[in-house]
Amino acid sequence: MPEREIEWSPEAKNSFESILEFYIERNGNKTYSKNLFKQIKQTISLILNNNYIGKATDEGETRVLFKGHYAVFYEIKEKVIEIQLIWDNRRNPDDLVI
Repeated sequence: MPEREIEWSPEAKNSFESILEFYIERNGNKTYSKNLFKQIKQTISLILNNNYIGKATDEGETRVLFKGHYAVFYEIKEKVIEIQLIWDNRRNPDDLVI
């Protein structure tokens, strides 16, 4: 299996930043957001070490790996693993667009 690097789509960056900012504002500190950042980074490391660890979805080549209340949607490409979206599973699933 070739070595791949992680690449974030603009949507993934925006969704993750929005989640982190929401909790900073809601909680009045960065503690939860820092812990969440570490958890998601660990999840992405798992994906990098075992590309097919996530469940296949009905959305083309997109796979998903769940971590607590969050889902990391990603696609395995020839040279990269593209993180497509970080999703808070407590949100309305009808709003989910990959």
